Amino acid sequence: MFRLNWFAFCLLHCTVMVKGQSNGNFGTAKWLTFEDLLQGDHRACPLFSKTFVVRKTIKKASITVTALGVYEAKINGLRIGREYFSPGFTNYNRALPFRSYDISDELHVGTNHIEVLVGEGWYRGMYRGDKPRDNFGDQPGLMANIVLIYKDGSRQVVPTDESWQMRWSGIGYSELYNGEFFDSTMKSGKTAVKILNRSSSLNLERDAVPGIGRHEVFYPVLKREAQASQLIVDFGQNIAGWVELDVIVEILMNVTTTFRRKLTTHSGGN
Repeated sequence: MFRLNWFAFCLLHCTVMVKGQSNGNFGTAKWLTFEDLLQGDHRACPLFSKTFVVRKTIKKASITVTALGVYEAKINGLRIGREYFSPGFTNYNRALPFRSYDISDELHVGTNHIEVLVGEGWYRGMYRGDKPRDNFGDQPGLMANIVLIYKDGSRQVVPTDESWQMRWSGIGYSELYNGEFFDSTMKSGKTAVKILNRSSSLNLERDAVPGIGRHEVFYPVLKREAQASQLIVDFGQNIAGWVELDVIVEILMNVTTTFRRKLTTHSGGN
């Protein structure tokens, strides 16, 4: 089954930030980083994680998060926020946007687990006409702060620090121009994180507008085989989004998806 989830966004996606709400939202949180794992000319995506204990009944819980790159956060397997490509595109030399989310419903008394996947994004990925890398920096990073307010009035914080761990996610690379490569054999055991000293060089500001989000779902209007082991799927219009497909694979089997704006008589396009 082929299915396409599509999100619409303005080509000039603007990030509006509120001044005066910056580093204090992160408390004692530190920037986490890692040593790059190279996949040819590409850099793999890390998965940062932390297991923590909620000691009693929660009144309210929130997480504030940002990254040098783009991030996707999950708590107890549940995706946090509706945005994609967070923290979005901006002039990182001027300010780095961050977002806060209510996570009261995602937590429970006892053991909880957070995972944050970090990709290249605009910060250090390839973009612009000549597609250079490291447009705003060459060191990736993640910073987050979880604040728990219990019903008895006490508080607990879970900031990013040396107690977090990192492992490779299986994503060999994920870039704005070159798409994504996933290798199921690439996953590794957890390792200690490294601390990145960027506190004095970044101006953190709260993002005040909705980010890029999923808009609607399209299904194929045409499917046909082009040649052996190749299937052409037409969604009927030019779109921006990603494809979901169910496929049975064997060990060491490669599945490749490529995209075109239109079909031609030679089953190609541009």
